[in-house]
Amino acid sequence: MTAKINQLSQTYVCLSKAQAAVEWVQKTASNGHHGYNYVPVDMMVRACKKALLDNDLVLIPVGWTIQDNLAHGSWVLHHLNGGEAINLNYTMPVLESKGRAGDKAYLAAQSSCYKYMLRDLLMVPMLEEEVCGRKDEEVQPLRKLPASNENKQRLQQMVRDNKEALYTQYGGSNVLECCLAILAANGLPTDGTADDDQVGKVCDSLLS
Repeated sequence: MTAKINQLSQTYVCLSKAQAAVEWVQKTASNGHHGYNYVPVDMMVRACKKALLDNDLVLIPVGWTIQDNLAHGSWVLHHLNGGEAINLNYTMPVLESKGRAGDKAYLAAQSSCYKYMLRDLLMVPMLEEEVCGRKDEEVQPLRKLPASNENKQRLQQMVRDNKEALYTQYGGSNVLECCLAILAANGLPTDGTADDDQVGKVCDSLLS
């Protein structure tokens, strides 16, 4: 019994080191239709695979099943030096939609399941470009753009596409700071209460 506890402890010690190795993964892809950024599964795999292997851990896929429109994935986390193996399971709904029916919906559920299993296993924050690498006390004041998606994303993308000119005109050392400066320069609140129409008018004014 003591030997088994020690083996399991070895696995958990290595897992804690792997968790510490992945500080964050950046949201590098965008969904233009719904107006949000996200982490592609390949980027999550890349970051997590290195952290696991660097700490003598290997993740083995066991298999997939579908039941009641749910995709169930199973993996085993092995310790390369004889530590106890850990069984992992994750479930994701298979959501069919226009242009994503049958196998495409199933594969999308597989990819999401895999990504979020890795996120949970290694406790990985998924961050916007503007807050990657910043300390928490620096990040919190920047989370003040209006909550609506469409024009918030539009404004951020406009700043990304015209960084040099807009940074020079409005100030800021990153996209979010520049967005807040643009809102302030247009007489809008920077505490997240500006509505979607107001932000949209600001975007339109930047084009004129």
